[in-house]
Amino acid sequence: MVDYNRHNIYSIFVIFTNAIAFTSLGGAISWASPSMVKLLNPNSPISIDNSQASWVGSFLAIGAIAAALPYTYFFNTVGRKWLITSIATSYLIGWIMLLFSTTVTTLCIGRFLIGMAVGPTYGVIPTYLAEIVGKQVRGTSMVILVISRSVGSLVQYIVGPAVSLQALNLISMIFPTVFFTCTFMLPETPYYLIGANKEKEAESVLMKLRGARSSDDIKEEFMDIKKCLQENPKMGYQDLLKEVSTLKTVKVIAIIAISVFAHQFCGVSAITVYMETIYINMKSPIAPNVAVIVTEIVADITVLITLMIIDKVGRKPLLFFASLTGIIANVLIGLFFFLKSKGIFSDQYGWLGLFGMLLIHIGEAMGLASVPVLVMSEVMSFSLKGWLSGFYQIVQGIYNAVSIKLFQILNDDAAPYYAYWMYATCIFLALSYLMVYMPETKQKSLREIQHMLSNENYEKNDEDHPLNQVTKCKKEIA
Repeated sequence: MVDYNRHNIYSIFVIFTNAIAFTSLGGAISWASPSMVKLLNPNSPISIDNSQASWVGSFLAIGAIAAALPYTYFFNTVGRKWLITSIATSYLIGWIMLLFSTTVTTLCIGRFLIGMAVGPTYGVIPTYLAEIVGKQVRGTSMVILVISRSVGSLVQYIVGPAVSLQALNLISMIFPTVFFTCTFMLPETPYYLIGANKEKEAESVLMKLRGARSSDDIKEEFMDIKKCLQENPKMGYQDLLKEVSTLKTVKVIAIIAISVFAHQFCGVSAITVYMETIYINMKSPIAPNVAVIVTEIVADITVLITLMIIDKVGRKPLLFFASLTGIIANVLIGLFFFLKSKGIFSDQYGWLGLFGMLLIHIGEAMGLASVPVLVMSEVMSFSLKGWLSGFYQIVQGIYNAVSIKLFQILNDDAAPYYAYWMYATCIFLALSYLMVYMPETKQKSLREIQHMLSNENYEKNDEDHPLNQVTKCKKEIA
């Protein structure tokens, strides 16, 4: 038998490689915070204004949008392994472009290429890891991804203010380089191999991942994978179009679109790009670069707490309190800048702005970031998962780019407080919809969730329902 509690070296290597991918992701997203301060400095080697700086920040999201459909298509054609290698390649080329950039155009191209890796990192890596690791350690491996992203962000926040822009770009290449090197030693997933009629290879990979001594040790898991693929066959384009037009799928699309809207328009996406600059304008009571690090650490602690309670308190209560926190935070920050613009607040009240910034990151970490991703993975039917993941990447990229650009426009052409009050309004509108139409998926099977979305009673006339199975067993015993 296989001892699933014994983590063999190969499985640890696979988890490590995917964790490095998320470290690269965290670094790519958070690079803008220390870099924008350097780029907007009058002594910057690259001449750039606020509008151009916002485009440099937004091109990460534009790259993610551009990559969504190709990666969705190739996910089931070339396999997961080679897609991951292409993700690592895109990271590397993008960072090399940034390293040698001398104009705004080359900066945007570099960010675009990195964005083409960031989007699929969210979509491909978790799916790959879920198909690779054993079910006993799947949750732990996903926690490792979240923590790894935070490590990448912290490196940017700690190192960024202390070194030059070119040095920061060079340091930022370290994790993608390690990631790229390791991808050539990754296995293809058993799911893909069985689906491609490569059962012998799939069996060999599964044995290596589980540390099994013979094929009999992994026979049960191997047959489970085969049954899963048989019950969820691939869809042709005509079947796909029919499925998309059903009321259940429309509900799922709306839930995904609006939950992602709540996350991207809670303000954190734009704040991450300009965080150090915002703290400078706030006259933060602690040094701006230190405030950025403190903010990230507080968010990381909140993420860890959320991971421990999300399956106990449920998705909707967590989303409600996270959204309420986000609304209060944005109103508070907006009020701070409003009173400051009227001369009512002096610099000594910078702690109030700092408190609002901490609060908004707590709200995002508490549920505005995690709940949409979790619910998305739960409400999608298996046959549409690839395409809906692509849709998720597209809307996320669009919302992200628009949010960052609007933040810059409102800050430059109106007043900062308008941006924060806009974010508070967006969270309220999204929350109003999701509280009514998003199903509570806590402790429910994926099949039961699909019945809920179809407005069907799962318990009635269902031979597979646990209660009916118990009744059936009692009859057989009698």
